[in-house]
Order: sequence, then C-alpha cells, then structure tokens
Amino acid sequence: MAKKDNQDSSSYESILKQANKKKSSIYGLKQTYPAYIVLVITLALSIFLWYFVGQKIKDDKAASFEKAYTSVVERLNSKYETDVQILSNIRGLYDNLIDVVRDYFQLYASIPTKTSTSIVSVLYAQQVPNKDLALHIYNVKSQGLYDFSVYPIENKDFYMPVTFIESYQKNKQRSGFDLFSEPFIKKEIETARDSNLLTATTSLLLRKPDTNGILIISPIYQKDSIPDNLENRRKFFRGIVGLEINTNGFFKSAIGTGVPSDTSITFKIVDINENNKEYSVFESENTKLYDKDLKPELVYTANFKIANRIMKVHFGTIPNFGGSFQKSLPVITLVTSLVLSILFFVFLLSVTTRKAAAIDEAERMTRSQRRIVDSSNDVIAVIDFNGIWKTMNPASLKLFGYGPDELISNKIDFLFEQSDDIPTFYSLINKSENEYIERVDFRMIDKNKKLRWVNWSFTVSKSDNLIYAIGRDVTLEKFAEEEAAMRANQNRLAEQLSRETNEFKSTFMAKLSHQLRNSLTGIIGYMQLLNEKLYDNEEEHDTYLNLASESTEELFTFVSDIIDVAADGGSASFSQFATFRVSSAIDQANEDIKIELPNDKQINVIISEESLTAIAIGDIEKMRQLIKLLLLSLTEGLASSEVSINVQENRSEGATEVQILGPANPIVETMIEIYKENTSNLIESIRHDKKDILLNFAIAASIVRLLNGSIVIESFGGDEGNIVQLSLPVPKAL
Repeated sequence: MAKKDNQDSSSYESILKQANKKKSSIYGLKQTYPAYIVLVITLALSIFLWYFVGQKIKDDKAASFEKAYTSVVERLNSKYETDVQILSNIRGLYDNLIDVVRDYFQLYASIPTKTSTSIVSVLYAQQVPNKDLALHIYNVKSQGLYDFSVYPIENKDFYMPVTFIESYQKNKQRSGFDLFSEPFIKKEIETARDSNLLTATTSLLLRKPDTNGILIISPIYQKDSIPDNLENRRKFFRGIVGLEINTNGFFKSAIGTGVPSDTSITFKIVDINENNKEYSVFESENTKLYDKDLKPELVYTANFKIANRIMKVHFGTIPNFGGSFQKSLPVITLVTSLVLSILFFVFLLSVTTRKAAAIDEAERMTRSQRRIVDSSNDVIAVIDFNGIWKTMNPASLKLFGYGPDELISNKIDFLFEQSDDIPTFYSLINKSENEYIERVDFRMIDKNKKLRWVNWSFTVSKSDNLIYAIGRDVTLEKFAEEEAAMRANQNRLAEQLSRETNEFKSTFMAKLSHQLRNSLTGIIGYMQLLNEKLYDNEEEHDTYLNLASESTEELFTFVSDIIDVAADGGSASFSQFATFRVSSAIDQANEDIKIELPNDKQINVIISEESLTAIAIGDIEKMRQLIKLLLLSLTEGLASSEVSINVQENRSEGATEVQILGPANPIVETMIEIYKENTSNLIESIRHDKKDILLNFAIAASIVRLLNGSIVIESFGGDEGNIVQLSLPVPKAL
C-alpha cells in the first residue's frame, strides 16, 4: 500500500498539480501588493482627471462665451459713440454761434445722414412761445422753407416745432411737427433741459408703418448763458438738436457682418416701455434656434446705455454649445484613464510574474505613453537649427491656436511677440557642447494676437541637428510677477515720498524752534528791562520798547509764514546744504553708470565748457543719485545714446539751471506724457510704467525737492528728443 502511495506522489498528474500550486503562489498578495497600491492611486487620479477635464471644459466654454458677448457689447457701444459724436458736433454749432441758419445746418448735418444707414434724421427744434409762433414761421420761410408750417396747432404756452431736419427730402413730413404734442417726447425734452444731459425716448414708431426708432435729444441754451442751475437752464433754454436713429438699422449696423464668435451665441435687446414692461427691440437671427422648452447652457445680461436710457442685452449660448465631443470628453477621459490604470496594473502584475510578460506589457505602455504625450497640455515638439517645426503634439492648438499641421514645416519666428527674442532663440545653438539643455521664457503671441508667456526647455543636440522642445504656458505666473514688481515699485516710491515728508517736517520744526526761541528771548529780555525800569532816560525806554516791538513783529511774520507753508503743502526750504560743483556730481554719476551698464550699451555724456565751474547748494550725494536716475531713464532701451548737459549759474537770481537733453526715445516720450498727466497721483500711475522710467522720474522729482530745487520734464516729440530742466539754489551775489 505504501508503494502505491509513492507511485501516486511521483506520477505525472501529481507533478503538474504541484507546479500549478507553485505558479499560483506568484500571484499572492505578498508579491503583488505594489501593483494593487498603484491601481488604487491610478484610479484616484482617473477620478481627479475626469473632474479636472470637466471643469476645464466648463471654464473654456465660459471664456469663449464671455469673449463672444463682450465683442457684441463693444460694437454696440462703438456704434453709439460714433452717432452721439455727430450729435455733439451739431450741438457745438449752437454753442458757438448766436444763430445757425439753415444752409449752415445742412452743411454739417447732410454728410452723416448720407453716410450712416442707421440715422433717420438730424433735426433742430426751437422752443417758441405761442405769441411768437407767427414770427417764427415767417423767419423759417425766409430761409427757403416756403412750405413750412407748425402742426398740430393747440392752445398752449410753448411749441417745439421741428425747424430744420436733414435729410429734408426723406423727412419733410416731419418739418414743423410740434414735438411737445407727443407727451413722451416732451417729457424727455424737459428732462434734457433740466439736467443739461442727453436723453432718449423709448423705441417708438418714427415713420409709419414700419420704422421704429429712438430720438436722442441734446438741449441747447442761449449763447454765453451759464446753465449752472435749474432756474438758469429753464430761463435760457433755447431748443434741442436731435438724432433720430432707426432701431433695427442701428443694431444691424453696429453688429455688422459679424465675427466668427457671433455664431456661437444668441442675443436679444429689450427696452422698458411706459408701463415698466420689457419688450424686444432687436434679436439675433439665431435666436429662433430655441423653442420655449429649450434653455441656453450659459446666459448673461449686459446693460447698453443710450443717453439716459438703459437697455438690457440678454445673451445665451446656441444649442449644443462647444460641440458634442466636448460634452463627452470628460467621460472619454475617465474611460481612457481607467483603461490606462488597469493596463498599468496588469503591467506591474506581469513584472512580478515573468519577464516575457513584462516586456510585452512594456511595449503596450509605450504606445500608451504616446497617447499621454498627445493629451498633454504642454507643447512637445522637435525643431531644426533653422527654426522650422519638424513635429509636435496637439497641445499647440490650445497654446497658440494653431494645429500641428499649421505649424509643421513653418518657422517659429512669427510666434515671437518681440522681434528682439528671435536672435536670442538662435543664439541657443552656438555653444560648443554636443548636447545641452537651455531653459528660457519667451513672450509669444497666439493666433488671436494675444500675449502668451511660454517657459521653454530646449534640449539642443548637435549630433542630430535638432532641438527637442517642451513649452509650458506660464502666462498667469508672469502676470503675477509683473503685478508684484509693480507693487514693489509703488512701495518704493511711497517710501521715497515718505522720507521726503519726514525730512521736511524735521527741518521745518528745527527752524521753527530756533526762530521762536530767538524772538521770544528778545521780547522777554526787553520787557524785563522795561518792567524793572532799568533805563536811564526816556530815549533808552523808547529804544527797548522799539526792540521788543521789532521782535514781536518778526515773530508775527514767521507765524504767518507757517500758515503759508501749511497752505502750499511744504514749499519751504528743507535744510542748509554745502556748496558743491555740479560737474563733479555729473562725473561721479557717469562713473557709476559705466560700472552698472552691460557691455552692449553705451551712454556718451557731453558737458559744455561753461558748465564745469557752476556750483549749487545741496547734498552732492543726492545730486549724484539724481543725475544717475535721469541718465538711465532718458536712454532706456537704446544700445548707444548721447546726452548733452549744460549748467548755467545765475548768482543774481540765486539759482543754478541744469539742462539735460536726451536722445529721441519713443518709450521715454510716452512715460513723460503719463508723468505730466499724473503728477498728483504718481503712485497709482506706476501701474502704467515701462522699464521703471516713470518710477525714476518720480524719485528724481522727490530728490530735487529735497535739494530745495524744481524740475521740469518735457518731450519735444519725434526726433527732437526729451529734456529735463533742473533749478537748484545757489548763494546770491552780494
């Protein structure tokens, strides 16, 4: 029996069973737990990716929708401003002339009415008392309107007949029409008269049977009158100029032929009637795509102001906004990521079992990695040494708005926002190493000419004659850095202005204390002499009394000066400085600049001969810093430049004039204009600064005030250059 058991244990079938048991043991939890851990992690990542893609699609749709409705609103506002400018030009005639004859009115009004399809007419209506109505009709007829008559005739104190109207041939039936006969028009005329502002009627039937329009009203007052209050406005009210616009034509003209984004939205413009109810004024053609049961995915309501009237523009997305693929993309992403997770799990499981399975799984994962590259948000591409794209993933469509087929075989040059960056890019391949990595940020533009900051990682391979590139969109980070730098500059300027104020206060209080002490000491001393009768005669008594009176007068004068200083914000002298030679400060500043400037930039400072001996009173270190700031600012952005400095000392006037003439520089010219317009709000204007030029001007002005001087910064424009004029104190000639 024992022999039989031994045979059974060594049989073929038993050996297979034992082998199967051993094989199955490699799938135990002890050996495969890393694969299960990775599976849990990848499943969590799949859910996160599904949520992220869904959220990203929502954000992209919202951004696309916002861009579309913003475009419509901007075109509406632009059209309105154009038409209102026409009305303002006609109004200007009546503001500048005592009377405007019909021929002059026609000259100014005929061109806009002919060129604009939305303008029904431009009219002038004069307020006429009932007693002067016949005379008014006679005056109008004398100007060539022989058929002119006022209608309807009613028993009332004032009429507002349409006196002139262009074009006359199309609107002659409105000539003489009394606008006061329409209550809602009369109401808007009176509102315009009392507020001296533009008003507008609701969309009304201007021309029967089918021309709806809006009348925009601008009040006119008697020339040289001052309508600064309600009484004067009513007293000097003369009439109105009006602009009748075809409602449907206005909105069609404003929208124009449309832009591609218009096809993705619907919009309806509504107004509020006399019963405070909304009614439709204009609708886009694709509004009919919706029935009453179908609602837009995204909606937005914008205000559109015509004079004092605010219309509502209701925007909505079209059905299937963004396409059906976008709706299913999160699910597709989830399914894809789940499949990849399972594949990765199987791969790890296979690695723990047998080498052959691992190799097979690795090959499948290689193909999966390609899918990951294709779905990456970063541009992964290959560029040759001539800057021509050889291949790339689809992320270029998201980053630049160009698909790979639009970029491959084309040069990268046209994507750079600044032409100066093109030589920088090609200089990356000039190193001697065979293979190296360069990381650089470039300002680039997308298909819509929008700025994109891209962080590039270039792997330059001399052996392949190729550049392997990975580009990541860092626009938001760069904008955040620029905002932080702007805030730092604002703080820097605020600190400088604070130092200026503190120094002024300290110096002023010291001077105040000294002057008060001297004056009071004199008064007290002389009064004691008088009080104790320490004088020999009446003449000596009068002398002490006069001296005390003079000290009192001096003290009174100084107190008056304190009030004046407080009134003009601190224009008094800060302190007494040493005398220094201005050319020495210029030379020291020039030496500092030469040390700081890069090798590829040069500033040639020319000082006139008569400037070498001129002196001023102040702090030479502050003057050195001042000259340095001005030289760097006037030459910012120029590789080579020349600056002329002329110093003229005027002892009789107690001032030394310093004139610094810089080269033509468009960016400096722009900053000078901003500086001049914002001298009272320099800290906030730093938001518009370029290359810290505005900041340097503001700090320089503060330093000049610390030196008890004044500064004027001007631009001649064009090729004439820019100039800074300084006035510094100098001892007066005796």
